[in-house]
Amino acid sequence: MKFDLCVIGSGPAGQNAAISAAKLDKKVIVIEKDSYGGLCQNRGTIPSKTLRDTAFFMSDFKGRTKHGVSSTASNNIDLDRVKKRLEAIVMEGQESIFRNLDKNHIELRTGTASFINKNTIIVNDGQGGTETIEADYFLIAVGTSPNTPENIFFDHQYIYDSNSILKLNFAARRMTIVGGGVIGCEYACIFAKLGIKVTLIEERNRLLPFLDEEISNALEFSMRDAGIAIKMCEKIINAKTNEKNEVIATFESNKTIVSDILLYTVGRIGNTALLNLGAIGISPNARGHIPVNENYQTAVENIYAAGDIIGLPSLASTSALQGRLVTAHIYKQTFTPMDLNTIPYGIYTIPGISMVGETEESLTRKKIPYEVGIGHFRETGFGQIIGDRHGVLKILFHREDLSVLGVHVIGDLATEIIHIGQAILTFNGTINYFITTVFNYPTLAEVYKIAAQN
Repeated sequence: MKFDLCVIGSGPAGQNAAISAAKLDKKVIVIEKDSYGGLCQNRGTIPSKTLRDTAFFMSDFKGRTKHGVSSTASNNIDLDRVKKRLEAIVMEGQESIFRNLDKNHIELRTGTASFINKNTIIVNDGQGGTETIEADYFLIAVGTSPNTPENIFFDHQYIYDSNSILKLNFAARRMTIVGGGVIGCEYACIFAKLGIKVTLIEERNRLLPFLDEEISNALEFSMRDAGIAIKMCEKIINAKTNEKNEVIATFESNKTIVSDILLYTVGRIGNTALLNLGAIGISPNARGHIPVNENYQTAVENIYAAGDIIGLPSLASTSALQGRLVTAHIYKQTFTPMDLNTIPYGIYTIPGISMVGETEESLTRKKIPYEVGIGHFRETGFGQIIGDRHGVLKILFHREDLSVLGVHVIGDLATEIIHIGQAILTFNGTINYFITTVFNYPTLAEVYKIAAQN
């Protein structure tokens, strides 16, 4: 069959590109090897954040007895209901994605795609059936999979990767997490709040070094305060189970850590192995990422790539926009290129973190004169109501023209209130906006005014 656009992968990049093209009356097909929504919907963002919501609810009971609820109520976890809620939310999202694709008259195929030439792929349905698809344009949006080095003996019963960890039965008491990146830190906070003793191992000397250093340090303090043992500058040699079904992790420093389960979260690899990209002259890098230009075109003019498969920033939000930008470029629509300095980053640790724009370190490197305004959540009425005593918002602004250069938040609802700062930064606003604007009372948003006045 012949199509205007063939999209390989139905994650945020794929589904947004497909729907955007369909709304231009183009004939579109989406190839998905697994479940609709890709990793984001099925094994990544949505299920992990659903589990975080459960853990956060638990932490409310444990840390906020002033509500009049006994902290012992949190010790009774109905694991079956937790899992059923996860499954229900994942399925609801899958159905929503399917309905959106279907109502836009997009054809769907389940199977793995392999290129024959730049205008043709063959789709294998996994049951012996194949179909040849031709298209004028292709978008590769196949995402990534966890890195699984040979020295880590993954059995997905005691030693997990970030895809299989959600199959955990939560009966474990001791957990080792290798990798202090975003995924590792998020899961460390989640499982610690669910009552598991967590040890987090990081090869570098700092958690999440892309963050503003003050925010990164605040997260580390909060995680240690929650009972998470953090071991920095440690490199794992191997991990395997013993005859007692304990996980033995050995490190270059000669340390050994024994736990019930281990989660390895270091690195991800692009899902390019089955695409036969060599047949069309596309060469992924060592991590399986596909090189693209500023318009998301690969080395082959009619073949585009978007989402995690092209590397950073590897966010669901940016992947969705990349998919729409691909369609706009293909069909000569007017579009504004993505400005990486104005996109927000959200990290769903407990407490949550979000940032947009420059950090103190980046401004120092660029020799831009700046000042800092700091507001504490405990200074707002709503912060006092919800009991967030440690939340902080930092505004970085230009010393001379007062323009907002960056906003950094750690605390409850950080990923929500960041968008206020994002809007002001995007439109080149100054801290005077926060000083003169009236905010609802009581809200966390008032912390912007406190930081600006500071």
